[in-house]
Amino acid sequence: MNIYRVNQRIQTFWLFLYGVLILALPVGSAYLILLCAIPLGLSQILFSFWEVLTRGWKAKTSKHLIYSVIYLIVFFLAATISDYGGPLSEFMWMLVIPPIVLAIHFFYLTFTDLNPKKMVEHHVLDL
Repeated sequence: MNIYRVNQRIQTFWLFLYGVLILALPVGSAYLILLCAIPLGLSQILFSFWEVLTRGWKAKTSKHLIYSVIYLIVFFLAATISDYGGPLSEFMWMLVIPPIVLAIHFFYLTFTDLNPKKMVEHHVLDL
């Protein structure tokens, strides 16, 4: 089976799971949705890494991989260095917004540029 098709099915599963969780969970349990973001992000980073390994830096997911690695480095540095004792809600946007943007960007790539039915390996005039 084509790896792009596998990726598309995995990302479809995540979208379905998030839709079910948003509809089924009460409003105050958003932390469960955030916990599901960990394996979602891991699957997206692994696919981006795989595509960069196989296609090089011309891969369509190379920017996603770079931005994800930068976010993870900043996140882990801030988590280890920070001794902030105040409320977390002031800085919650820095923890939540970048992964959401990265996930939306990866979903866009998956269902448009990396769609196995739409992918073209050559230009029609190259024949």
